[in-house]
Amino acid sequence: MKKLLLLTLAGLFFSCEEAKNTDKIHENADGEITVGKNFVVDRPMAVVVAPTEEQLKEAKKIMGEDYQIYYGDGAQFLNEANQLLEQNKIETIDRLANEIITFSTAEGKLYDVNLTDKTFAVLLFNGKDEPKDLEFEHFTPEFIQEYMK
Repeated sequence: MKKLLLLTLAGLFFSCEEAKNTDKIHENADGEITVGKNFVVDRPMAVVVAPTEEQLKEAKKIMGEDYQIYYGDGAQFLNEANQLLEQNKIETIDRLANEIITFSTAEGKLYDVNLTDKTFAVLLFNGKDEPKDLEFEHFTPEFIQEYMK
């Protein structure tokens, strides 16, 4: 069962479409943006966040038998989120939950998000407003389309 869940998550990430122009994701109109060592998102997209191996090991230690449910639910959430984002033609990029990323709006406002607090998460960014954490209650095409306008 463990192998099946690990293969499912691995397959999910390897089958996800690579974000377009990822080699330019750090650039804006003035050139490259650097805010410390943060990864910078400066255009509308979704950031798909998966736990690191260390976080999974720690969760397994803490949760015991319930770990399988946690892992399965997380993998299912990311799979469904990726399908919904693809249907809405939203660019995505995958990141691990071991860094801080910075979202930079067209007006230059910066939002730092600590991904270490998030596992199995999706952050939406429309390029204008504060990024949104795509949680279960926001997991609808209507919410995504309205926010990404």
